[in-house]
Amino acid sequence: MLKRPNLKLAEYRYEDDWSGLAPFVAIPTTAGTGSEVGRSSVVTIAATQRKAVLFHPELLAKLVILDAELTRGLPARLTAATGLDALTHCIESFTSPTFHPLCDGIALLSLIHI
Repeated sequence: MLKRPNLKLAEYRYEDDWSGLAPFVAIPTTAGTGSEVGRSSVVTIAATQRKAVLFHPELLAKLVILDAELTRGLPARLTAATGLDALTHCIESFTSPTFHPLCDGIALLSLIHI
């Protein structure tokens, strides 16, 4: 368990035990980014305005609730950007020099449905 709950990000040691945290539940409001299945988070450090990446297996959502209705009110530009992000991930996976038939199949199937 974290020893000091009011720890500043600069002092944070993410190797510590995370068992005391509540399970992470993600409810995506955009389509295509896939951030709900990641194990990392990007934060901006206020003092320096620099971004930092935190990575830890406990940042993987324990539950993801997908509701397409939550994306209907997005501005057109954001909808297009997240769609292009999904397209880019599919192309990236399919053109990777490391061949994996399952990844290729998912990438191609996804390209058909975008």
